Amino acid sequence: MAVLNSVAGIYWVDKGHINVVSLSLEELWEIAAEAVIQEWAETKPGTRPCAFWRWSAPRECWMPPASNRAADPRPDDRFERQASYLLRRGLLLPGELERLTEADFMRAEAVVSCD
Repeated sequence: MAVLNSVAGIYWVDKGHINVVSLSLEELWEIAAEAVIQEWAETKPGTRPCAFWRWSAPRECWMPPASNRAADPRPDDRFERQASYLLRRGLLLPGELERLTEADFMRAEAVVSCD
């Protein structure tokens, strides 16, 4: 996925000079992950953004080995819902579990892509 390999720039002016720092999206995620996850969970409890699944989620066998899901690192909902994975791994934020329903733990009929 080309976007994930892109480089973002942070620009600022200091004493009339333009300074540029180039960071990969992974480096930007490392800086902003905590705030992004907190805000995300407020409106979409039991789920996480694609960047979480790509760079922050503990690695384990939550994807079928034969699948070609390199572009979408999230758990495949046909096997385990995000809410179930986050609960099992102790990754839900305080108060997040109370906002989830039984449907958040049920298997989905379709998988949504990160694209």
